[in-house]
Amino acid sequence: MSVDDIQAITHLHDTVSKETPLETKERIREELISAYYESDDFLDYLASDSESALNYLNKVIEEQYEFEIQFRNYSSDLLETLRASEYIYEIDNDNIVRQSKSNYCGPASALITVKGWNGTVVGQTDADKMNTLANAMDTDTDGSTIVWKLTRELNKYKIGSIEYVHYLGSTMSSLRFKNSIKGSLQDSRAVILHARTQYLDYYNGVSLGHYIPITAYDPQANMVRLNDPHYSDLYFERHWSV
Repeated sequence: MSVDDIQAITHLHDTVSKETPLETKERIREELISAYYESDDFLDYLASDSESALNYLNKVIEEQYEFEIQFRNYSSDLLETLRASEYIYEIDNDNIVRQSKSNYCGPASALITVKGWNGTVVGQTDADKMNTLANAMDTDTDGSTIVWKLTRELNKYKIGSIEYVHYLGSTMSSLRFKNSIKGSLQDSRAVILHARTQYLDYYNGVSLGHYIPITAYDPQANMVRLNDPHYSDLYFERHWSV
């Protein structure tokens, strides 16, 4: 656990310990509603299916509350528990597929994710399976994969009660992001980044919008494994990245 993580935990404790649980939830609710209502993707979801979109936002709010409230009674015992959990997290079935079309990073990432928990998608080949997912997510109709449609499709393949949700990067601290990665990978569910590739070292400044699954996380090294489905040999591979 880094010094920055410990400082972030201390700051969270200082914040939530001065609030009642209700005040903490209301603060989080106000912050996230403000952020999501500025998201074009969420507004598109809201216009398409308002009930589902609002339930989705409420789930994001609840998960953020559960994350923050654990630090209300911050102690050295909690810190040691968090440190003790710092092993390498990864999906059960590490796999990678190359996207079959230039705009199929969404279907390819979804396929990697479902295969990661040994789920199945209709189709004989990986290309067939990507077509199945792309058709369900309107990838060809829309020209690319819309985030909420990707999330919705993954939840059709879910096992148990755990669901995928879309977290806006602007609403997540580094500590929260790491916690989410751990929790998801513990259940063998890859975390799919809607990445800006210029921030990834192996893209050498090339700027694209691109879906990439995180399939492993090493807290000690502070690195994630990205199973990049890009159609080009320049980027298609497993990459360990900060």
